[in-house]
Amino acid sequence: MIYSLTFVLTLFGAACFAGFFGAMLGVGGGIFIVPIMALMFHLPVKVAVVASLVSVIATSNAGGSSYVDQRITNLRLGLFFEIATTIGAVSGTVLALYLHEWLMLIIFALLLAYMSYTAFRTRKIDDAWIAAGDFARQARSVAKFLDLRDNYHDEAVEQTLDYAVTRVPLGAF
Repeated sequence: MIYSLTFVLTLFGAACFAGFFGAMLGVGGGIFIVPIMALMFHLPVKVAVVASLVSVIATSNAGGSSYVDQRITNLRLGLFFEIATTIGAVSGTVLALYLHEWLMLIIFALLLAYMSYTAFRTRKIDDAWIAAGDFARQARSVAKFLDLRDNYHDEAVEQTLDYAVTRVPLGAF
């Protein structure tokens, strides 16, 4: 398929829109760009998902270095989840080869609905935990074994906060 300059520039604008709103909401642009590419540009869902994955990897690598410079990155946690993410990406790629497009759309929609529900349900929890000093709770099982406790300086409250990572297996899944 040959793409015109207009098509490419419009797609680029849509990608900028998706990236901007994904960053503003803290959810990543893939949530927006996959439906835009599939519904507005009539690209196959598999192409949209692959393009989204490539952009997520690129932006994560670019943004991650600035977080390391600011010393707000938990490197142990990042490396642990990098392994889980790689396994998930390879598994998802292999699975996508064998799934029908309609089934991929249903799975994508269900995951979006779950993520939306979870984000809405937990939207005020962080503020309550910071106020109560509850981020430093006792680490359990995998988090304790991997020593995933850490701290960061929160500019909003102007203090260093200790935290313990919880539900590591669920996060890895």
